[in-house]
Amino acid sequence: MQFIFEDYKKNDAIWSIKYTIFTEDGKPYLRSHVDISSTKKDVAIDYIDVDSFALPDDVEGLFHHPPVG
Repeated sequence: MQFIFEDYKKNDAIWSIKYTIFTEDGKPYLRSHVDISSTKKDVAIDYIDVDSFALPDDVEGLFHHPPVG
């Protein structure tokens, strides 16, 4: 099964995301992977936040990810 998300623009690039779920022969569990591509080839993904919230502008700076690195 594959979920293909609508492309979106962020940081001056167009991003494409596909989420694929599959089984392997004889295995009792599902496996999955995420394919992410960008029109800017010189970008790298630092982390993936599985919870993303659309917040109003007046809460800017109140939420952030943990320190990376």
